[in-house]
Amino acid sequence: MTHRAAYLALAKRAGNYLLAHLSRRRGGLACAEDIGSGNTALFHASLDNGAAGCGFFLHDLSLVTGAGRYQHAAENMAGWLRAVARTDQRGIWWYDQLDATSGRWASPREMSWHWGQAGIIAFPSRLSGWAVSMPVEEQSILPLSSVPSQKRYPAAGVGGAGGGAAAPGAHSGAAFAAAWRVLVP
Repeated sequence: MTHRAAYLALAKRAGNYLLAHLSRRRGGLACAEDIGSGNTALFHASLDNGAAGCGFFLHDLSLVTGAGRYQHAAENMAGWLRAVARTDQRGIWWYDQLDATSGRWASPREMSWHWGQAGIIAFPSRLSGWAVSMPVEEQSILPLSSVPSQKRYPAAGVGGAGGGAAAPGAHSGAAFAAAWRVLVP
């Protein structure tokens, strides 16, 4: 958070644009790729250009603005991620890309931050109350833990017991456990 009014106004415009273009999908809301171009057949789970990233932004915007509509959408994006999650003997995982025209998923088990499991897990960790969960967060930007309006969101199966803010550098196993509580009720 920079405390610059022009940046906050731009973030609100972006948030409202996202809200207007989210698509109702199984279990919640998803964000189509390249919504400005009209290509709305591809949906991603990832942080880079999918539900995790859009939800992350909308959740953080709700904390800064106090506007519940952003949080509601973020929770619904977590709902879609919960609905499309896969599990096997190794645990929970996601395909990254859904082609809504064919119904086929692509890019299974990518492990990267931007396009894979690490970034997807960061989003419900943030919903669970973890204050700093982005390894690339700029040091010049105040972490959300410094925003007085930061809240926990246990409603709608999101958050829950033990979902407190972690100190920077806290063990990632606890972050995964918090995310697991959000995604697997």
